[in-house]
Amino acid sequence: MNSGARGGLLPDVLSRAVTSKLSRYVISLVLVAAVLVLAVHEGTWRQMEANLGGHFIGILTGHSAYSRSGGLIYLVSGQGIVVGIFAVTAECSVGYLVIGVLLITAFLAMVRPIPVRRVLSAAVLASAILLLFNILRLGMIGLFVAQYGVKVGFPIAHTYLGTFLTIFSTVVAGIMYALVVLHGTGKRGETQQVELVEAG
Repeated sequence: MNSGARGGLLPDVLSRAVTSKLSRYVISLVLVAAVLVLAVHEGTWRQMEANLGGHFIGILTGHSAYSRSGGLIYLVSGQGIVVGIFAVTAECSVGYLVIGVLLITAFLAMVRPIPVRRVLSAAVLASAILLLFNILRLGMIGLFVAQYGVKVGFPIAHTYLGTFLTIFSTVVAGIMYALVVLHGTGKRGETQQVELVEAG
């Protein structure tokens, strides 16, 4: 390879590297901004979870279940009697777990040369898993309360089953996040090394 070709290749490689780093910094800033928005509007996120949880409880129990402001879910029997009222508090929400996912993604996007699409896909997948399992947890609470009453059903579903689902979903979300982020990393490294040897 002649020196002219090498001289033309080096600026091109540097330009791509600078552009890639800039795009990763921009994505990181966007993710941090999303974290701030979610933290400020955490109540809106909880209300969304309550709405989805109410619909799912209604499907599971056959009772009327609806949500009101403040993250409250009302479970009403066929006779119009309120069987249970559930409050989706900050501790019951996965909003702060999603914030953690976004912060990790922002950090990875800034410090590691991982394709932006890959880290964003990992963040979306992990967040979706956390949300879906939390809706399942709310549904199980509603189902147990409808079947066994508040005094018996709520402690079983909330304390034991709910805790298990929360831990399980966090582990699954973490594993899937890592699999998506690390997918193909070794192959990319090997390809880049071969290209460098051939170019020299």
